[in-house]
Amino acid sequence: MPKANLRVHYSPSGPFHKAECSACGETFYVLLDVEDFKKDMLRQFDAHLQNQHSRQWDAREKKRSGSFRPMSEMAI
Repeated sequence: MPKANLRVHYSPSGPFHKAECSACGETFYVLLDVEDFKKDMLRQFDAHLQNQHSRQWDAREKKRSGSFRPMSEMAI
């Protein structure tokens, strides 16, 4: 099973930042006027990992046990 990573793309066709999951190809969009789009994008990806790629989420949580923080909090 491939490891899920977040691939971020810029969409010149509209006012969105676009990203996708490298494992399943699900697409995430964040408006450019969002105050901290990186934090919002990572929050969406954390939720996606927990729901769609639970094995990877569990491994990451176990690895960081004790000092576990979601990726969205690490971006601050």
